[in-house]
Amino acid sequence: MDERTKELLLLGREHYQKGEYDRAEHVLGQVLEKTDQYADVHNMLGFILHSRADFVAAERHFERAVELNPGYTEALLNLAVTYNDLRKYEASRQVYARIKKAEGQSGIFDSFAKGKIANMHADLAAAYMDVGGREEAIVELKKAVALCLCLMFTSAA
Repeated sequence: MDERTKELLLLGREHYQKGEYDRAEHVLGQVLEKTDQYADVHNMLGFILHSRADFVAAERHFERAVELNPGYTEALLNLAVTYNDLRKYEASRQVYARIKKAEGQSGIFDSFAKGKIANMHADLAAAYMDVGGREEAIVELKKAVALCLCLMFTSAA
């Protein structure tokens, strides 16, 4: 990797981690112009696009991330959520089953996955609120709360 690409990648990750998604998208897009061989770049871009409800574009990035790194659990989780949002329920179930099989630990992983997905729904709710989508935010928050309640009752059992 050349120095310029390294700099762009570091800058893009920094913006992403700070939640500066517009900036991150711009910089990570420049990385993709040079090479599309970084699974984490696709995962970050997919997450950004998903947070804007551009599920089709997010799906492409998550699929590419998983293609580049089949064991990338976070990208697989993101892909499963995105499939669900696209009403591709069977594809979502297949991805989730793939993750579960790869992890080899059902109880611990289920909690991790549900928590991660609940957080994604909460993030999406915040994004909807930022653009005035109160009703959409409520729907996403209800999904997050339902997952959290499921976690509480599962761990108490």
